[in-house]
Amino acid sequence: MSASLRHAVRCAAVLLACISPLRAGAQSRAVADTEIVRGAGVPTDADDTAATRYGKHETPRGVPTPACRPRGVALCLADTARRVYAVNCCAPDERQTDWLVFAAARDSIQFFLRPSMGGYLRMSPASASGASAETSRAVDASWLRARFPALGSYVFTAAFESEMVIPYELRVAPVITTGASQPIGAAASLTLRAKRRTLIAVAPHSMISRDAAEMKSFAVKPGTYRVLLVRDTLYTACALPCVHLTIFTLKAGEAVAVAP
Repeated sequence: MSASLRHAVRCAAVLLACISPLRAGAQSRAVADTEIVRGAGVPTDADDTAATRYGKHETPRGVPTPACRPRGVALCLADTARRVYAVNCCAPDERQTDWLVFAAARDSIQFFLRPSMGGYLRMSPASASGASAETSRAVDASWLRARFPALGSYVFTAAFESEMVIPYELRVAPVITTGASQPIGAAASLTLRAKRRTLIAVAPHSMISRDAAEMKSFAVKPGTYRVLLVRDTLYTACALPCVHLTIFTLKAGEAVAVAP
């Protein structure tokens, strides 16, 4: 064997040795739908022990907004709050966006608005503690640390006191999720069309079944939502009580309308 050939063989062996662990690592990162995935969030202060009052969790001080990945722990999603909500005759109007979030039972995800000035977050249904929002020093908070009591769809409303549209970021720090409910750091727009009083069950295909009670836990009102996407791109929707299922795809950056 010539010297040049021996050199080529040694180089090939080194390259394979480097590539093989990468392949093994890529395979190990595939997480099953029900497997628990843990992430770093913003730590809770030791004295943040107040109970929920009037549907809000009271915190002793403001919770710092985390930096975006890779420098920080947050998935950062840009959006613009456009929908006008008139509070009353003597208060400024609000601009709002409804975010649709899919969660497994006992998931824990932290949400933050940036900029935080004049903004607040609320969720429906409420968190496991019974809180639908957080406050600090009697001011509605621009963050919400959600612990999800059950599998289902949850609506997070980002609201800002403003007469004009507001560009903002929703920063998301997953703490405990499953393979199926883990946010991927991307969003899409989904419009659900139906009569006003109709409830529509909608969820990633991997998280939903034909069980009637489970379908109800994914029910939301008709309207337009920003969707916090998970890895599944196939979605199921139906008007309750479910008779016919509508299957559709939803990917990052898309705007999709469905009339189940």
